[in-house]
Amino acid sequence: MCAYGARHRQHGRLMKEVLAPIALAEYHAMEEEKTVEYLHRMSQDPKDLAEHMKLLIASIMFDISHAYTVTDKDDPMLKLAMQANDDFVRIALPGAYLCEVFPIMRYIPEWTGIRFKQDAKKFRKTLEALRDDAYEKIKVQVRNGTAKPSFTQSLVERNQNPTPEEESLYKWTSVATLSAMESFFVAMSVYPQVQERAHTELMNVVGTTRLPGFSDRPYLPYIEAMIQEILRWNPVGPLGLPHRLIQDVIYRGYDIPAGTILLANSWAMLHDPDVYPSPFEFEPERFLTTTTEPKLSADRQILNPDPRRHAFGYARRACPGQYLAEDALYIAIVRTLAVFRIGPMDKTKTVDDVEFAGIICHPKSLDCVLIPRSTEAVSLIPGL
Repeated sequence: MCAYGARHRQHGRLMKEVLAPIALAEYHAMEEEKTVEYLHRMSQDPKDLAEHMKLLIASIMFDISHAYTVTDKDDPMLKLAMQANDDFVRIALPGAYLCEVFPIMRYIPEWTGIRFKQDAKKFRKTLEALRDDAYEKIKVQVRNGTAKPSFTQSLVERNQNPTPEEESLYKWTSVATLSAMESFFVAMSVYPQVQERAHTELMNVVGTTRLPGFSDRPYLPYIEAMIQEILRWNPVGPLGLPHRLIQDVIYRGYDIPAGTILLANSWAMLHDPDVYPSPFEFEPERFLTTTTEPKLSADRQILNPDPRRHAFGYARRACPGQYLAEDALYIAIVRTLAVFRIGPMDKTKTVDDVEFAGIICHPKSLDCVLIPRSTEAVSLIPGL
């Protein structure tokens, strides 16, 4: 996290440059290739669902950011990324450390063994390794003329002699869609009627002779509505990230001074029954409309607005990787549905048994079974 200012604005410009929808189109072929590898692993070992998802997301992100190929679940860069994610979840939890309430505690010497300083030292080591290892290799490759195209490569080549501040800025790029993918599998396992409607739409558009791709996306409105419902039903960051006011604000009669830390309760907003009727039901139909006019409640409040305005954060801290996350989620969903039927491991399980937890919200359990739809469907996976 960097404070709002020139560095933050430059960081935002760089992220928008590589993560804008037009720029992301050049990565579609690579993402389709990575999902083929993912389907291959799923068909060979469907029980290791969580690991296959982690590997898919990491392989896409590292390819875009550093042209780095993640080989398997024991890949050192994948392990670093997963450790950094776990560390982030721990430190981002509001109230995790007493120093958040009493900032004066930062003056306590490290030799006292106080936990937040020991944890910070460990977390910093992991983050610096994740940030620097691949970046330093790319700098060498650029000098030798052997660097493959990637976001980091283009930045290094554009500025061969960056300042320390610029160099630090160029090293950071990441996005997470694992939570949303897990929510997809859980939702499909307890809402089979939604799964079958999505599969029917796929078959009507794509047929049974090939895997779906990005070119099919404009013709799959129910799938698009399902992605929106995934992001609403279980928002990845239920409390978003903390925001600090840079000036005094008066909001609805409340005088909030500069420096106040605010948390946006995205979970509550996305489960408000006055805005999203039956909020705890998984209903993609709520986002299907035949008119451009918004649906209104009796008190003229817009019903079922696009949840992405809450799901990806707010204002200057909104996630710059939104479109990349949606792309990765889309291609994983359509290709999984084309080949597999998803069911609950326990057939008595209902939506009432589904629980989510964490500052980065994950299902507490991922008890799903993947069943090939047919031998013809499996034969669509190249290499099988």
